Amino acid sequence: MNSSSERNDIEAGEGNCELYENLDEGSSATEWCQEAQATASSAKDYTSSTLKEVFTIAETGVRFTDVVCLETGTLLAVDDVKNFIWAYDSNGARLRKTKLSSPPWALTVVDTTQVGVTLCQNSLQFLTFNEKSKRFRKDKTILLDEMPRAVIYADNCLYVTFEEKVKKLTFDGIIVTELAVLEASQLLFGISYSNGNVIVADSGFEAPHSVHEITMDTNPLVKQQKKYSVLTYPLGITADPEGNIYVGGYGSNNVIQVSKNGDVLKEILSSSSGYNSPMGINFSSDGLKFFLTHENKITVFEFQ
Repeated sequence: MNSSSERNDIEAGEGNCELYENLDEGSSATEWCQEAQATASSAKDYTSSTLKEVFTIAETGVRFTDVVCLETGTLLAVDDVKNFIWAYDSNGARLRKTKLSSPPWALTVVDTTQVGVTLCQNSLQFLTFNEKSKRFRKDKTILLDEMPRAVIYADNCLYVTFEEKVKKLTFDGIIVTELAVLEASQLLFGISYSNGNVIVADSGFEAPHSVHEITMDTNPLVKQQKKYSVLTYPLGITADPEGNIYVGGYGSNNVIQVSKNGDVLKEILSSSSGYNSPMGINFSSDGLKFFLTHENKITVFEFQ
């Protein structure tokens, strides 16, 4: 494993996106964001709440594979058809799109303006988004010896999924620990971090598909494996501030909410909801907004 660095400004593409709003009469996305920020300190009961769609962003001829939200409210997403990283403001208006060197899979937020992206060319690319100039800057690239799937930045380390492995890396790309997940079905994908462990979606070839809870300390091991018959090809996975887990079934067109113990609490988005082929799912840093990529769309939700 090697690491190479470079810095430069990247030009943006042009074009407009479609924005679909589903707001209460007399309100706007801006007002909604202001109200959400004002109630950021309010406790959320995620297990008794339901999702309310706020707005959807759509682009032509893409497949959004992941989405994250910076602390500023800026949304960043990647697609593996046109191979862009996209930036949108908190109202869903496009700010910029920038070409990546190969198809991207997943994103993770590193700090207030920097993200990491897994690329199919066996690498992790780090970029910083300048909120003032609306430009991306390449920071560094970590070269890997195999193709990464997803990545999460936590505790000053990078946790990366590969086909059958999970690796814990320093920010310079040095392997701290790694684990070959023998229980895996040969296609580990989405990864999240909760209560000191990584949670990994296993979208292998054999159903029922499962989720692994793994400790990646000096003696990494699978602490828990749960199989879910309601999921087909789970890809996206995330956790709320209370530690509940959310898993999206790419093949089953649904998203389930799972307790810390791995028990299914409910299906928060069913196959009849119309959010087909969900991939990337994430929360905002304050836990008030929930983001979902599905086909060529990004939908923003709030819990109510």
